[in-house]
Amino acid sequence: MKRLIILFSIILISGLHLFAKENKFRELTRQEKLADFDSMYNTLKRVYPYFGVLKRKHDIDWLGNYNQYRKRVENTKSNKEFIASISAIVNDLHCDHADLMPTTDFDYFYKLYKRYRLLKKSIKRGYKELKIKSARNNHKHWTNLLNQIYEDKHGKQESSSSSWYDKKVNAPLTITSDSVNKIVYVHLPSFVDERIDKDKTKLDSLFTHIGEYNKLVIDIQGNTGGNDSYWINYVVPYLIDSDVTTENIIAYRKDKVFYEYYKVPKKELTYNEVKLNNMPKELKGNGYGFMKREMTFYPNKVESRFKGEIYLLVDELVFSSSEAFAIFCKQTGFAKVVGKLTGGDGIGSEPFLLCLPNSGIVMRYTGEMGLNPDGSSNAEMCTIPDVELKGKESEECISELMRMIKNGEI
Repeated sequence: MKRLIILFSIILISGLHLFAKENKFRELTRQEKLADFDSMYNTLKRVYPYFGVLKRKHDIDWLGNYNQYRKRVENTKSNKEFIASISAIVNDLHCDHADLMPTTDFDYFYKLYKRYRLLKKSIKRGYKELKIKSARNNHKHWTNLLNQIYEDKHGKQESSSSSWYDKKVNAPLTITSDSVNKIVYVHLPSFVDERIDKDKTKLDSLFTHIGEYNKLVIDIQGNTGGNDSYWINYVVPYLIDSDVTTENIIAYRKDKVFYEYYKVPKKELTYNEVKLNNMPKELKGNGYGFMKREMTFYPNKVESRFKGEIYLLVDELVFSSSEAFAIFCKQTGFAKVVGKLTGGDGIGSEPFLLCLPNSGIVMRYTGEMGLNPDGSSNAEMCTIPDVELKGKESEECISELMRMIKNGEI
C-alpha cells in the first residue's frame, strides 16, 4: 500500500511538473519575434498620425528607424530581452497614449472594455483584441518580465502601475471655501473611471450649494485624465445656464483599421474643406481624412446656480480627458484657464489596441489627431493658458491665483 502511495505521488508530481511546463509560456523563436515587430510597425505605419509631430518635437524618424529597430529585435536572445526591446521601441513614440499598459494592467483594461463595449464602437473593437487567447493567457508572463527589467535597473520595485492607479483612485477630492472673499476652491485629482461613483455625490453637494459665492477655482493640476464622463456629467451641467455646443476637427489616416474603430460621416471632409491656418503639413497628403465632431452640453436643474467667475488651474501633467476639459473651458469661455502649458492629446477618443500575433502582447496607440481651433495638433501644441504662471510649483500656482483673484487682477 505504501509503495502504491509513493508510486502515485511520483506520477502526480511528474504530471504536475509536465502541466506546469506546458502552461509556462515558451521562448519565442527569432521568426516569431520579427513577425510581431513587423505587425506592430506596419500597423502603426498605416494608422498612427503623429510621426510628423514626433519628428518635430523629438527629432526621431521612427519609420526611418525600421532596420535599426528590427535588428534590435532580431538580436534578442530571450523573451525578457524581446519585451525590453519592444517596450523601448514603443517608448520612442514619446506618446503617453502609446504603451504596453493593456498588457501590464490587463485585468483593469479587460473589465473596463467589457463594461463599456456595448456603448461605443471603439471600445467594442478594442475588446476584441483583449479577448484574443494569447493576450489573456500570456499577459502575466510579460508583466513579470517587465517587472524584472524594472528591478534590474532600479533595484527593488517601489511602485507598480497598479499602486500608481490606486493613488489616483484614492487621492482626496479637496474642497475649501473663503466666505470673506466669496471664493470656493476644489481640487479634482483624477478623472479615472472609479472616481465617478466616489466623487459625484460630493460634486452635486458642492455645486448646488455655492450660489452665494462669486469665484470658483477648479484645480486639475496633476490630473492625467481618465474618463470624459467625469467632467461632462458631474461638473459642466451644474455650472452653465444654457446649452453649450462645441466643435472639433479630427484628422485620421484613411485605413480600414480606423473605420473598424470609428463610424465616420458618409461625407468625409478633405484638407481643402478644413484648411485651418496652422494645420500640420503632413495632413495635406498621405491619405488623411477629416471629420467634424460636435457635442452639446445641457444644464441640469439647480436651485441655487453658481453665477460667478470660474478659473481652471492647469499644469504640464494635464493630459487626455483632463486636457479635453481644459480645451472645453478655453474654447467656450466656460472658465479662464490659468497655469502652465498643458500635456495635450485631449481631442479624440480611446486609443486603439493591437495584440501582437505570437507573443500576445497588447499595445495601445492613438489613432486620430485632434486639432486645436487654429488647426494645430493638440498633441503637439497642447493648450496655452489664458494666464500663464511659468516656473512655479503647484502650491505656488494656487497661491498666486488666489492672490490675483483677491486683488482683482484677474
